[in-house]
Amino acid sequence: MMDEISKNPKAMAFFQAIKKDPKIMHAVQDLMMIMSKKGYIDLNNPTKQP
Repeated sequence: MMDEISKNPKAMAFFQAIKKDPKIMHAVQDLMMIMSKKGYIDLNNPTKQP
């Protein structure tokens, strides 16, 4: 997995930011829960898009 992340500079920057400030991960989790509750995403079926 880290090989794939290291090939993508944006993903690597995001990963580094999470390591520096774990609150970012909580914000992402909150966002995913809100999007799930509103029906924008389905956490049980990640391939389903609105």
